[in-house]
Amino acid sequence: MLHVTFDKEQETYFPGQEVAGVLNINLKEETRISSIIMCFSGVGILLKDGAHNKDVIKQEIYFDHVVCLLNSEGEENVKKHLEEGSHPFPFKYKLPEAIPASFESPNGCVRYSVTTHVEGPDIDVQSAVTYFTVNAILDLNNIPKCRQPCTDIAQQDVCLFCFKCGPVSAMLNIPQRGFVPGEHIFINAEINNLHNKPISYVKATLVQVIKYHYKSGPTKIKRAVAEVLRGSVMPYESQVWREEPLQIPPVAASKLAHCSLMDIWYNLYLHICSTGLEIGETLKLLKVPVVIGTVPLRLQAENLQMEAGEPLLTGSNLLAPTAEPCIFGPYSIKDPQEEGNVEISFSPLYVTYSARADILELHV
Repeated sequence: MLHVTFDKEQETYFPGQEVAGVLNINLKEETRISSIIMCFSGVGILLKDGAHNKDVIKQEIYFDHVVCLLNSEGEENVKKHLEEGSHPFPFKYKLPEAIPASFESPNGCVRYSVTTHVEGPDIDVQSAVTYFTVNAILDLNNIPKCRQPCTDIAQQDVCLFCFKCGPVSAMLNIPQRGFVPGEHIFINAEINNLHNKPISYVKATLVQVIKYHYKSGPTKIKRAVAEVLRGSVMPYESQVWREEPLQIPPVAASKLAHCSLMDIWYNLYLHICSTGLEIGETLKLLKVPVVIGTVPLRLQAENLQMEAGEPLLTGSNLLAPTAEPCIFGPYSIKDPQEEGNVEISFSPLYVTYSARADILELHV
């Protein structure tokens, strides 16, 4: 009966932008309507460790705004008669400036929704909820360290079956620390196998770290965002990576500003797997920090392919990229307006750029 269509096809917004669209009410017969209300809400939720869609232990409200499209309460003779068919009701609401980005994770989330309630003497109360995405505005040009290269060097002894086999030395380098989804991290690395057992493979992994702020103390979890693997390194030999590309998929920007329930950041790890380790077990050798934003570095923007359309930010000439579903989705969210275990499938849509093909060819 109720269907919300947003003006933006991809249903994604930035803080301070106007959320606008049309509520369509579809009727099978003439119906008297007394009230049409839309509730716009933004909420952060912290769940008990290991729970989902239940056991909420902490939450914070970013906004809770009601828009009345029709309200004749107290006026018994004023009922809107709607004929059979579809009836559009335009709506709009301006988002606050200081709100965090949409985010979904095992133990916490930030969600934005619009809930519609329709009442009348001829019908039971009809309700429906629709989720939409808010992206953060994180301009990498405003963070000086994002332009800087980052290097980590280490030497570590490898022990197999409790016996020391010898050291492995490694170097990991990235040309800058700041990136946007869709962009490639060009990895430089060198792994020297200085012991008498072969290294089965070498792996670089971009990891999202989530820190939840519980009253009992903080808890961290890690999720692998993307990875690239290279083959074996024989005893007393070396492996060199020269601008090995690792593309960043659609994920939330770093920091999760304006949310006090959780923080997120990203690290790039270099791992090895050596003969004798358990299946799936690796040794972490190196780590470098990575900042993921929504506005690319100006020096890198020319390497990205922009889509035609409205500017990403008001007053800028940076054209809007696409918005793509988060790599960790979709998520099943219990519909609070439905009885039983009715669930809604939802994936946050994150700002994502496309690398120019000619630029990628230069790194091949």
